[in-house]
Amino acid sequence: MYIMPHSQVKAFSNVTQEEFRGFVGYSAADNAVIVAVRGTDDIVNWIGSVDQTIGFVAYPKCDGCMVNAVMYNTYLEMSALVKAQVQFILSKYRTAAIYVTGHSIGGALAALAALDIKATFGKVDQFYSYGQPRLGNQNFANYL
Repeated sequence: MYIMPHSQVKAFSNVTQEEFRGFVGYSAADNAVIVAVRGTDDIVNWIGSVDQTIGFVAYPKCDGCMVNAVMYNTYLEMSALVKAQVQFILSKYRTAAIYVTGHSIGGALAALAALDIKATFGKVDQFYSYGQPRLGNQNFANYL
């Protein structure tokens, strides 16, 4: 995992295999914290994450919600670093908006990040996800 010390941009990745990456940074032009998660790197990466035979696990923040186990566990590996950097930036720029984005599997991870960030910091001002695979059941989709 690469981290630039004392920077307003911090890269992150999941711990076990570092297959998924992104960054949290600050845009002065937009006065916004930006959380971006990279999409699928290769076909093996994509197949393993969207394989519906792997199963779903309960999503603890909503009743009856189930999410893809691989994607959820992958996000949990990145969660602490993502939230720590968001907190670091918000401590310097208290009025900053929070934007979260991702593409492909990064979009699914970004959806989990957006929910986690909103629960932790009370807001997500904009969320963009495109081309993401199915992340959860209908209850989870309604919750999201």
